Amino acid sequence: MTGPAPAVLPCRIEDGRAWTARDLDALAALHLQCLPDSLFSVVGKGATRCLYRYMARSGLEVFVVLRDASGAICGASVASLAPHTLLRRLVQGSPMALWLLVGVARLPWAGLFDQQPAPGPERPELMFLYVDQALRSGGAGRQLVLLTESAVRQRGPSELTVMTADDPANRALAFYRGLGYVREATVRKYGKAFALFRRTLA
Repeated sequence: MTGPAPAVLPCRIEDGRAWTARDLDALAALHLQCLPDSLFSVVGKGATRCLYRYMARSGLEVFVVLRDASGAICGASVASLAPHTLLRRLVQGSPMALWLLVGVARLPWAGLFDQQPAPGPERPELMFLYVDQALRSGGAGRQLVLLTESAVRQRGPSELTVMTADDPANRALAFYRGLGYVREATVRKYGKAFALFRRTLA
């Protein structure tokens, strides 16, 4: 027997430049827990924390955060206004190259260069979306995406894209379709197939 759905906590757009070291640690830990197959998770916590420290001050990433009653981060979404340059910017503007060297044995070399760029011009992309396990299925993910769309639209762009694993067992495919995202293409990233979705922002 399952219990009641968890209450949905309010999400808010946050300026990453105001984050504390504790906030960055919490974001990195949640990323590792919820997105274990992400390239940064594979390299390790240091690389993931480096990613968030860089994005927090880049000015090209948009953050929406879910916090519990104590103020602890329990979910987040991150959209990039320049997703195709994120990895290059990260390597050039942070110690990420050192973390990649440290984690060189864990890198998925077989698929690292097996990539197919998304078709069309560069558009903002919802890069990461995750919610603590205890708060899933209560509408938090939907709230994070909708507020992210609003934040991106306020910055000027009129479209948002997202890539998710092209796997019939991936529940995110139906999740994004339910939010009005339209499947546009299948692309390869780090040797894996991803469904590329697009939504026009009102």
